[in-house]
Amino acid sequence: MPPSPVFPNARYTVHEQVWLAAVLVYTLAPVGTLLVYQRPRGVDIGWDFAMAVGIFAAGGLALLPLLSARWWAPHLRSAGFLRLVQDVHRYLAYGLVVWISVHVGLLCVLEPRTVGYLKPDAVPAMFAGLLGLLIVVFLILSSRYRTRLRWPYPSWRHWHALLSLATVVLAGWHVLGAGYYYRSSGALVAFLWLLAAPSLVTLRLRRWPLRAISPREAPERLPARGRAARVVWAIMLIWLAAALGFAETGHWSLSTEQTLCPVEPCL
Repeated sequence: MPPSPVFPNARYTVHEQVWLAAVLVYTLAPVGTLLVYQRPRGVDIGWDFAMAVGIFAAGGLALLPLLSARWWAPHLRSAGFLRLVQDVHRYLAYGLVVWISVHVGLLCVLEPRTVGYLKPDAVPAMFAGLLGLLIVVFLILSSRYRTRLRWPYPSWRHWHALLSLATVVLAGWHVLGAGYYYRSSGALVAFLWLLAAPSLVTLRLRRWPLRAISPREAPERLPARGRAARVVWAIMLIWLAAALGFAETGHWSLSTEQTLCPVEPCL
């Protein structure tokens, strides 16, 4: 197997390389739509960076439902590939908690009034972001300790799917509720489609599973779990570089008269 062009320090099959590249492109797409549909003028380099972090996190959350071995098992029955998919799902969820926390922390430092949006009586769209983060943490903990909690798998899977969908809805509500980055109709439609498409595909796969194209591998060929962790680290580093680039391009468009909060309400 040749080294992956996206993750050159590891070796992946052709199917894994295509899958990993698709995951990376999809998670970059939400910010990409802003560049295609004439992004708004920058606010501040730090502020724009924090916003890009949040938008990338929303894209990652939207993709999580599709990153499940359950949907890919009938199609690519390679034991190694299925473990990779499931572990990327798990580690990306961990990374997203950190990523969203960075988004919130930066905004609180740049604009202390952001703390007011973390209260239950805050603007609903803003509080939706915090609620979504809490649900993600609950999903992670309930997945990790399901057996200790004696939560039957069918019931857990049902609630896991419903709460995952709720998280995607809350993330979309939060991003669009900011009312600044996705104002044009094209960017709005593209963002909504990017949020909804993975969940819609999982509903399609639940009814019409993909056809198998590869034989099942023996269990002893399962790869080390560290491979998925390296994939997620690579995705996070690419997100970091892209967020910095997004903030810098916005900084170029700033006028000397602009302030951190050019419109009211500030946030």
